[in-house]
Amino acid sequence: SLFLTFILYQLTLLFLGNVPALFGASEKYRWGIIENLFTQSTVIVQHYFKLVLFPFPQWMSLQHEHIIYTRWWTEPPLLSILILIALIILISIGFKRSPVLSFSLLWYLVILIPSSSFLPLPDIVMEYRNYLAIIGLLLPIGWLFTRYIPKYPSSVLIILCYFSLCMLGTYQRNDALKDGFSVFKDSLTKYPLHPRLHISLATLYDANGETSSALYHYRMANSIKPVADAYNNIGNIYALKQEYLIAIDYYQKALKQELTGSESYKFWQNLGFAYLKIKDKKAEQALSKSFQLNPYNMKPLYGLIELYKTRIPKVILF
Repeated sequence: SLFLTFILYQLTLLFLGNVPALFGASEKYRWGIIENLFTQSTVIVQHYFKLVLFPFPQWMSLQHEHIIYTRWWTEPPLLSILILIALIILISIGFKRSPVLSFSLLWYLVILIPSSSFLPLPDIVMEYRNYLAIIGLLLPIGWLFTRYIPKYPSSVLIILCYFSLCMLGTYQRNDALKDGFSVFKDSLTKYPLHPRLHISLATLYDANGETSSALYHYRMANSIKPVADAYNNIGNIYALKQEYLIAIDYYQKALKQELTGSESYKFWQNLGFAYLKIKDKKAEQALSKSFQLNPYNMKPLYGLIELYKTRIPKVILF
């Protein structure tokens, strides 16, 4: 009962955070429940199963690319769905013969349900979703060791070779995870056309003061897929260089991507301050729009106060 309560709790959190259209595409994620179900079936079989059995560094990444499947009868979703159905049948049949193995496999699938079934999430594949699920698979490993190793002593050599490879892979993976730069560079070697990886690496370069490298990766991200945040951050770099006209151009490009979204108030705010620096009358409209979109953000008000100060006639006291 505690296990079922935990699953219902996780599902409730996901539903409260994201309530997509029932069968159509979600406005936020551009694909719907049915497409996500087809896609996640391939993710579980092609990615998560593979990482459980062979957790080698060349298959690991902070973020992964994956195709959205819209038809179940195409080869990858159909094969994956059949494998999952067969696994569920084996679990139900095997509860009497080997309850430990059946329970562990059931644990693995049930834990993946909240994040890897029908609810669209912004990241299709994330390795951390596999972590809690893998715990259930530790039970049958111990069970198999105690039951079969005494019968087949020669299998110890095979097991030692397998774990040695896993240990070597762990050592190599730790080298790729030593700092943020290494993490994103490693991921980009595997997925060079992933825009979010370019943006994340560019943000690190920007924070480290390496603006030329930051600009390169922001532009790479936009060449793959235009992203409002990338345009906005490029504008911020040029604003710091006091090249306000170039900054304004990039802020406007950001707004073309996201005119009234949840983060667009930042783009209007930055645009307003850039206009304020060059004493353009459009500053008032941009700053007012930013405050209208997010009344809890006080920065546009400070900009408007500075703007209105310039309009107060100076009084000369004698």
